[in-house]
Amino acid sequence: MKEHLKILFVDDNKNLVHSMAIGLSKQGIETQGVSDSVEALELLTRDEYSILISDISMPKMNGALLAQVAKRISPELKIILVTAYDFDDYEKDYPEIKPFVKLNKPFDVKQLLALINHSPHNIFKSIERSLSWDNSNFYSSFYL
Repeated sequence: MKEHLKILFVDDNKNLVHSMAIGLSKQGIETQGVSDSVEALELLTRDEYSILISDISMPKMNGALLAQVAKRISPELKIILVTAYDFDDYEKDYPEIKPFVKLNKPFDVKQLLALINHSPHNIFKSIERSLSWDNSNFYSSFYL
């Protein structure tokens, strides 16, 4: 039986948040998206999530700090960080993010789906996996 996943997707790009929430939901993955890292923290204190996917470069609180605090709130939370910038710069300032999975923007949607669809025990061991489902609905959601 497939475990129920609940994702919190955080990015200051509201269009990306909207598209990801719709696209992941179309794949049967419960997804809540927000464009504010402080709001994301509030949600993390009120509800349980399986995975936090967060952009690093955001106003108010960057995603690296959000990930650190989120991990303290929910130690079992899986974290995927995304950015269009160099991760090395963030890792110098936030060494605690080194073990988290990182994807560069623009990330390959297949990579993200492969990470999400792995079992919780293997979720971060590999992003290489052939996908057997139809992604046409998922990709079309990015062009709304």
